[in-house]
Amino acid sequence: MLRPRMAELAGELADVAITWLTPAAYLRDTVVPALRAGADKAGRAVPRVVVIVPVALTGTGREATELALASNAGHMQLPHYADMLGRSGIDVDMKADPEASGKALVGGDAFLFGDADELRGKFEAFTAAGVDEIVLNVTGVAMTEGPAAALRELETLLRLVDAA
Repeated sequence: MLRPRMAELAGELADVAITWLTPAAYLRDTVVPALRAGADKAGRAVPRVVVIVPVALTGTGREATELALASNAGHMQLPHYADMLGRSGIDVDMKADPEASGKALVGGDAFLFGDADELRGKFEAFTAAGVDEIVLNVTGVAMTEGPAAALRELETLLRLVDAA
């Protein structure tokens, strides 16, 4: 679910609304209000909101843009994702400038990158936006460093959120 009408329809019909690559501010300002509007229109409860968040911790030799592009370049080329990202203030044009598009994704918090404290704060922004569940996606790490590194990343991230 990416755009307002899709969110409103999900509010009318769905039990759970799932998003991918969606910044917390866009969820707060656009998606969650549209879900509420749809639910109100149908006289039902607002669906649970689940976000799949591409994420990586900072580390030696890690570059945020490289990780963001490794996990999201395909989605960023699709018109509906580019439209949603644009609506959220993140301009992507993978044909003209993939590097700038990846930097915009990171800068707009559609791809989360940071140390433990930074990520904890970014996760809290999703909760404040009305999100019920955050799914951590470390595909960027898996694509650039392999599955063992991705598993270690998830273990570290889970300890981070469990401590919060």
